[in-house]
Amino acid sequence: MPPRPQELSWSDSTIEKLAIHFLTIADAFAVLERAPIFLTQGSLLEQDDSGRIRSRPERIRMIGPGRTDQILTFVLEYPDLHGESFMVTGYASPRHDRESYVQLRRRNR
Repeated sequence: MPPRPQELSWSDSTIEKLAIHFLTIADAFAVLERAPIFLTQGSLLEQDDSGRIRSRPERIRMIGPGRTDQILTFVLEYPDLHGESFMVTGYASPRHDRESYVQLRRRNR
């Protein structure tokens, strides 16, 4: 299920990761408001700080045009502990994400 803007959360770490890619939270909301596509990445296993193996929430890539029309990718985890979509990071879309965006937009016209 695609996230709704009021269900999108992030942390200070997310803001730092976005800044590395010259992006902000506002860029994510711009993509969210402009009919992005969503691609699932599935859930993975990860080791927590105590060494226990646990399942990580499913990751979703949200891909679409940002405020400057550049195609951007944001990685979201859904659901987080509060049932919201947690933004992990974002970056300028690599070629395969841009191609997926264009193909899916053409199909859905």
